[in-house]
Amino acid sequence: MAHPEPFASPIDVAAKAPPLLYIPNPRNYPPFDSRYIPAYSNNQLRYYQALGALLGVDDDELTRQINKRQTTLKATNWDGDTRENTPDDSAPGPTPPPPSTSRTLSLDDDSEPDSECPQTHRKGVRVNPSDITPLKYNSTMAEFKSWLQDLKSAFDLDPLRFPDNRQKVIFASLTLDSELKISYNSIIKLYPPIGSY
Repeated sequence: MAHPEPFASPIDVAAKAPPLLYIPNPRNYPPFDSRYIPAYSNNQLRYYQALGALLGVDDDELTRQINKRQTTLKATNWDGDTRENTPDDSAPGPTPPPPSTSRTLSLDDDSEPDSECPQTHRKGVRVNPSDITPLKYNSTMAEFKSWLQDLKSAFDLDPLRFPDNRQKVIFASLTLDSELKISYNSIIKLYPPIGSY
């Protein structure tokens, strides 16, 4: 008497199963959601059909959503077909606008002065010039960076005290040692605009 073939285990069946078909998604459609059936294009629905996504939807829900889709298509006078000029990911999109070179901030995008912009009304933390690392004539790069960071922190901590660059330059000049301050003052006399940068 011949012995019957033993039943294959689930692992054996899975190993012998044909590979699943790869369905390309050239337009990068999002994962299927039955709530959005009324908004899907015909091509998108065909893609989801081929993918098998429609098989998991309750029949009553699918019928209701398809009916809503038909009503939407009729109301918008659209047949649901994707047009030739519909962009896909392989076509380059519109180029973004160039970054603005202007650093002027205002409520409106025009040439009005910034005085209309709302100002912060929080009380800042008062910083004294003696709290800042002094900059010396022979300071190293590390000391210069420390001095610069201290100044930036002071300006951020008390923005109402430093509403413009002139106030910041005056405050920074108070943190210079005497030798560097003499050099700075002589340059300011020759080139006054430097005092307001």
